[in-house]
Amino acid sequence: MTSRIGRPGVLPVITAPSVDELSLSPQPLAPSGWRAAAPQRRPTSPAVAPPVAEALGTPVSHKDMDIVCPVLNALVGSGKLKMAEDGTVKFSDLSAALKSELGVTADLRAAALAAATVANPTTLHNLTNREFNVLELRSGRLKHAADSAILTGGRFDEDKFQALVSHAEDGRMTEASFANAIVANTRRDLHLGEKVAVDGAGISKVEFGLALSAFGTPGPDGKLGIAVEDLRGLYQYKQIPSHLVDKASVLELAKVSASIGRKVDAQFAARALHGPATASGLSSAGVRAVAGQGTEASALAALSAGKA
Repeated sequence: MTSRIGRPGVLPVITAPSVDELSLSPQPLAPSGWRAAAPQRRPTSPAVAPPVAEALGTPVSHKDMDIVCPVLNALVGSGKLKMAEDGTVKFSDLSAALKSELGVTADLRAAALAAATVANPTTLHNLTNREFNVLELRSGRLKHAADSAILTGGRFDEDKFQALVSHAEDGRMTEASFANAIVANTRRDLHLGEKVAVDGAGISKVEFGLALSAFGTPGPDGKLGIAVEDLRGLYQYKQIPSHLVDKASVLELAKVSASIGRKVDAQFAARALHGPATASGLSSAGVRAVAGQGTEASALAALSAGKA
């Protein structure tokens, strides 16, 4: 789908902890600067950590910024989740909102709170006080490369949104659509380092899996998907989709995320197999060189000599 999606009528990840099978090891982007002992914690300004955060477009001020997580942004923006002026959200309020507004099961709520505990560099403060700062997610342990980056700059980014929904199938983002988006976003962020980009892709599998688990519905073809207009409502207008799965659970999240992950990994493997680092890829590149396409013959000769 290449045409731009128009503004629909007024309609709308909690990031989950990393799982072993995804081999994720996201690194903190930067210390946020707010102290556990302070009576009131305010976000640092700017909340950036070069080079990763700057490369991803992190803003230099917290003033009037959207929360980088679209679900939290929608819950706070619609008044369904209470946020203090400094960005603090109580775990109890988050759990209640996830239950009442999204129908999230107890096991998935527990996983979300575990993620919130480590979402900021002040993990001990979050654990002790049972709260976290949603405005400082950009400088926390869960902000990563290879995400949609639609809200990374602090406000809705139309170009990034169009990049995401360009992978939609008949106006819906399916497992395959999100997998294709993750591959494209990983390629976009390779300049940050291959490990950074690939680790980020692993987290994106879980985030988009969570979105499908919570908001996805079967389409006419039976595929689980989210309508593009619902995604726009979520990201741009801070509206939770009205079409919710009865119960979003850890089991459903694991199932959908694993399915997305297999599709992503298959594309990664195919790219590696056809690259010049393998015999089949080198042969294919040679054919392209003979046809006057791709890598030059001299470069291929050097690669062949190196492999020999």
